[in-house]
Amino acid sequence: NSGKMAGYRDTEGEPNNNQGPWASHISIDIRNEIDANFRTLDDPKFRALTGISMGGGGVFSVGMANTDLYSSIASIMGAVGGAVEQIEAVSDDVLAGITFYLDFGIQDKMVNPQNTQEVGEYLESRNVKVEWELRDGGHNSAFISDGLANAMRIHSEHFVSNGL
Repeated sequence: NSGKMAGYRDTEGEPNNNQGPWASHISIDIRNEIDANFRTLDDPKFRALTGISMGGGGVFSVGMANTDLYSSIASIMGAVGGAVEQIEAVSDDVLAGITFYLDFGIQDKMVNPQNTQEVGEYLESRNVKVEWELRDGGHNSAFISDGLANAMRIHSEHFVSNGL
C-alpha cells in the first residue's frame, strides 16, 4: 500500500498512509531487494511497474518521476486521476521509450472510468506505445486476474522489443 494517501510520493514524517518516503521505498528499497534476491537485468529497458487500484495510480507517480529506472508501466483498474499532469512533465523523447497498459471495469464503482479513458487518449495523442481498454467488470479479483495477464503480456512484448 506504500503510503497511498501520500500519493506515492516522498513526504516528510514517519511512514504511515499519509506521509513518508514512499516513492523511495518503491524505486529504491523494493527494487534493491528484488535485485538482491532474483536474477534481474540492471537496465531500465527491462524494468516494469504494475499497480492495482490505488497502486494503479501510484505507478504513474513513481514511474513518471523515475523514467531512468522503468520503461513499462501498467495500471489495472487504477485510480489514475492526475496522471496526465505527471505524464505532461515527461519529454516526447523519453516517453517514446515507455510502453503503457491501462484498463478499467465499466461496472467499477470505486473510481471514475473516464480517468482511464482520459489518460489512454492523452498517451495516444503523444504517439506513445499504449494499450488501454474499458471492459466489463468491477473492482474485484476476477477483473484483476485478466488485467494482470494483459499487463504481463505488454511488459513481455516490451522487453522482447528491447532485445531480451
